[in-house]
Amino acid sequence: MAQFDANMWYQLTEARVGFGSALTSWGGNTTGFQAYNESDLNQYWQIIPFADDTNAYAFRSRTGGVGLAIGTCYRPDEIDPSHTQPCHQVLDTNDDNQRWTFGAWSNNTNYIVNVGNGSGYHLDVHPGNPVFMSSETSAEANDPGQHWMIQPIEAINDGGWGTALSPGQTFSATPLSVSQGSSGATATDSAASTVNPTGAAATTSVPASSASTSAPAPSRISPGAAAGIGVGVTVAVLLLLSTAILLFLRRRAQKRQEQQYPHLTGNRNSTLAAVRHDHSPKYWTHPQEVDTDGARIEAPDTAFQRVELPTESYNKEGTDDKPPQVPPKG
Repeated sequence: MAQFDANMWYQLTEARVGFGSALTSWGGNTTGFQAYNESDLNQYWQIIPFADDTNAYAFRSRTGGVGLAIGTCYRPDEIDPSHTQPCHQVLDTNDDNQRWTFGAWSNNTNYIVNVGNGSGYHLDVHPGNPVFMSSETSAEANDPGQHWMIQPIEAINDGGWGTALSPGQTFSATPLSVSQGSSGATATDSAASTVNPTGAAATTSVPASSASTSAPAPSRISPGAAAGIGVGVTVAVLLLLSTAILLFLRRRAQKRQEQQYPHLTGNRNSTLAAVRHDHSPKYWTHPQEVDTDGARIEAPDTAFQRVELPTESYNKEGTDDKPPQVPPKG
């Protein structure tokens, strides 16, 4: 069974992300994961035992103060059948929903159970947030989000935080003054707490600013942004595919031109363009004479005889409408 020092600030993370990220106390009464930063007091947790059950512990955030603890709340938008997530509540030592126990996995990590919810649920983390109570408890090899790792950061050394929680103690929620800068949150350990040593019942209420910090909200890609990314990727792929097809068709056309005009050299494109569009004499084909064995052949003068028409074959004055007659040869 895990044992923790109530005078120590701890960092909590899960095996999927390791100590590069840590459980963080956010505004809006929620918790989540973000990049680990030792100067960010939102990631400092006290794990303090209950005096009547030393195997049960309460989680208190340094920025939430001694009057707030992590309990469980119903969340209708939680996708797990439990519909339950951890949340900040005014510390009530009699509330089992604020009591947590630890069990050991075989790989030196822990699973965390909420006493009020029972052993049928383990503290888990959705990839990218949020933290929730999972109804899938057989997570030895299936769900690293239920394998919790815990390491100390520094000593608390402030008696106001106490060493154990006794039944009947009551608290009022007055969170620490927190300012979030580029180097993380800063705070002073001046949280006000009211302890009722008599154990009398007390009514408490959570102020509007309870557990309010200026830590960033969970970073998740919205469905609209995811759809936009998908459309953009699809368009990019189609453009690349269209470009590849056009280049292929152009290359095939060039190969056909090379086969049709193999004698053309040099700048193929410019030469072909000149042949197609330049009608100057330099592209005319000159007539060639046919020779037989290198000897020129000419037609004999006797191949044709000049024939003159007799003057009496027609009427010079045009009174005879008959055409002139050509006498037969020889």
